[in-house]
Amino acid sequence: MVQIDMTFFASIINFILLVALLGVFLYRPMKKFLKEREQLISRNISEAEADRREAARLKEEYEAHVAQARREVQDIIENAVREGERARDEIVEGARNEARRIVEKAEREARMREAKAWAELRDQLIAFSILAASKVASASLDQDSQEKIIKELLNDPVLSRMGDLL
Repeated sequence: MVQIDMTFFASIINFILLVALLGVFLYRPMKKFLKEREQLISRNISEAEADRREAARLKEEYEAHVAQARREVQDIIENAVREGERARDEIVEGARNEARRIVEKAEREARMREAKAWAELRDQLIAFSILAASKVASASLDQDSQEKIIKELLNDPVLSRMGDLL
């Protein structure tokens, strides 16, 4: 048979005391520490998730601001291009109008100079004709006859057409 001696009972009592002491001094504080650690980790995970959501929200907000800024920049560029084109068109139209005005003025001046030149030429031709006629006629005609011939010449249809051409 098996004999149980006192050391066996002392060992069992020591073991039970050790388990009880370990439970009181080690297991409960360790359990409490692990529970606090679990809560801390859970809180950190929740905070990290909240931070991630906030970062995502801020990123979306930032991207919306960037997109809005790009649209505004694009609008500014388009407006500047339109304004530049409008200014260019105004300048071109102004230059065309000025060129047209200069050409019209030059044409008027040319017509006036041409008319003046023709008038001077006609006057010189008439004077030359009168001088030539007077030299020819002075030799053989008196003053009244000369004036009559000059008037007839001035009223002559051939000379009138010549004056119109001049």
